[in-house]
Amino acid sequence: MTVAFHSSVVLGFRRRAATMALKADVNGRALVSATWVNENRSSIGVVDSTWHLPHENRDAAKEHQTKRIPGSIFFDIDKVANLETGLPHMLPSAEFFRESLQALRIDVKRPVVFYSANCFVGFARAWWTFRAFGIEDVYVLDGGIEAWIAAGFPVDATEDRDEPDAEAEVPAVLRRESFVRSLDDVGKNIDTQKELLVDARSPAGRFDGSMPEPRAGMPSGHVPGSVSLPFTDLSQNNTGRMKEPADLQKLVEAQGIDVKSTKSIVTSCGTGVTGAIVSLALFELGVNSAIYDGSWVDYVA
Repeated sequence: MTVAFHSSVVLGFRRRAATMALKADVNGRALVSATWVNENRSSIGVVDSTWHLPHENRDAAKEHQTKRIPGSIFFDIDKVANLETGLPHMLPSAEFFRESLQALRIDVKRPVVFYSANCFVGFARAWWTFRAFGIEDVYVLDGGIEAWIAAGFPVDATEDRDEPDAEAEVPAVLRRESFVRSLDDVGKNIDTQKELLVDARSPAGRFDGSMPEPRAGMPSGHVPGSVSLPFTDLSQNNTGRMKEPADLQKLVEAQGIDVKSTKSIVTSCGTGVTGAIVSLALFELGVNSAIYDGSWVDYVA
């Protein structure tokens, strides 16, 4: 007997097979190279999630229009966020997140790779956000767009960009609360110390109170019991590429962070962006960590 398969079913089989092959190829890591992205362009989605600090007076969305990986989509962590709080880029509701991906036509049924134009700032947060909603098949381009350019791959510099070919049906998602910590959680942990809070703010003087915060009027210092691991220490000579796992292991151990401990790790920073870079580094070492979403701006408010 001959069985006829609908073309959409065949496409689904092919996509799942391709995804399984890609997962095996990256060997459980989140970081991928520019060459890997280029070789798998037909099987993945590429997303620019660059973010700049307010005082830098730069427009990441506008910059994307004139310098981007061909076919990439811009994801704004300030807009795909909880817009009803006074804190910046906090995690949105599950439904708003799903609707946003639908509007942006980001296809989560295939692997998604995030990149940034300024080292890890922005794309680590986007990577973590997707995982916080149960979307695990997500990766980050090590070194960002500069690594892409250095590898000799093309950049689209035209202001007019093509829209994605078709709408992407985004299934319902659930926010995983285990990925997030609140002010109440952090406050309780000061007494219990059941979790280790790792502060990613850079330079370290913001942690010990010897240097000011970049936001006017905000005091520096740290949450009692937390440890400092500046996110800038995680890159290879500030190239935007993450240090190798062996070097990351030495670095976190030097800061008193035991990745083999049963104590959970929570990362923090100024507003929950660069803390995601530490979470990304820990993931490369095989450790999942939560993020104190409001971070320092929430703690000192």
